[in-house]
Amino acid sequence: LLFVIADLIVGWLIYTDGRSRGLSAARAVAYASAWLFNPISINVSTRGNAEAVLSVLIVGWLHMLMRRHTAAAAVLYGLSVHFKLYPIIYAPAIALFINHRYCAVPYRRWHSPAELFNAQRVQFTLLSAASFIAPTAYYYCYYGWEFLWEAYLYHFARTDHRHNFSPY
Repeated sequence: LLFVIADLIVGWLIYTDGRSRGLSAARAVAYASAWLFNPISINVSTRGNAEAVLSVLIVGWLHMLMRRHTAAAAVLYGLSVHFKLYPIIYAPAIALFINHRYCAVPYRRWHSPAELFNAQRVQFTLLSAASFIAPTAYYYCYYGWEFLWEAYLYHFARTDHRHNFSPY
């Protein structure tokens, strides 16, 4: 039930973000319906897989970024990386999105490396790192090395070539 509720939250976020970006209500409903009535997401959530929770975290930080709530987006991003490691791949896109005017500027060239560091990017980096490190440290204190091995390090050492983070 928790995972189905998470799917409903993702659908609501897709709808509200679509409406705030100027989509008609019918089109926003169509995009939300593509998520909510997708047989794969329905099956994954109803069989007890926590991917819907990760989807809430990811769509949640996107939702917060679009509304310029950098701190909330950073916390959700850090938690999503803690929850599953792969959302770390979105970091460069987030960094490029958060610029001095806080809007997407395609193909913009920086004139100096100092332009890469602004208050929003530094805030996002520090808060997302803290929201990743805090639960990781908590679980490390509680479970010890076994947590780090099972949650993160095992994926880099396994030999199954069909696994996401396997070097094979």
